[in-house]
Amino acid sequence: MIEELSERITARSPKNGEFLMVAVDGRGGSGKSTLTDKLAHFLPGFTIIHGDDYWEPSQDSEFGWFNEDRFHHDVVEPLGKGQRRLAYRPYSWESEPHLQTHELVVDAGIVIERCYSIGLPLNWDYTIWVDATPELAFERGIGREPHQAEVWANLWLPREDAYIEREQPKTRADSVIDAALPFT
Repeated sequence: MIEELSERITARSPKNGEFLMVAVDGRGGSGKSTLTDKLAHFLPGFTIIHGDDYWEPSQDSEFGWFNEDRFHHDVVEPLGKGQRRLAYRPYSWESEPHLQTHELVVDAGIVIERCYSIGLPLNWDYTIWVDATPELAFERGIGREPHQAEVWANLWLPREDAYIEREQPKTRADSVIDAALPFT
């Protein structure tokens, strides 16, 4: 499945005339990172951006949240202009300073793996929805962070549900991958 998916992606012509842009979207805990890591082996020359790199402390919750302003400034706006060089500033929970700038250079393409990615204002060449039931995503999510079960149930899942209802990412995706099956 992964090799076939990579062939479908690379068969596309870049809409920006320069490089391919791929979104991997799905609920938290659906397996987006796992799928993207496996896919990366078949996409040489592609830059991978994980949405969790822009996850940081938030006043909304001790759980944290995406820094959408910084993500749009660092990633979405330059890519929307067809720029190949990004001043990438991931948040590091472990080191000081928490933000350090890294230059990313996009060669053949870029894969952005994160919740809500299909809804970003980018002209995607290929979109993937990793389809997980709310129950499966919740189970996996609290498996990673059991102390955050209440936040997953009361904050994260309702926001995901609102996004899914509003944006209909599954119906907009070029490929829908069943999160309950192994990514082979």
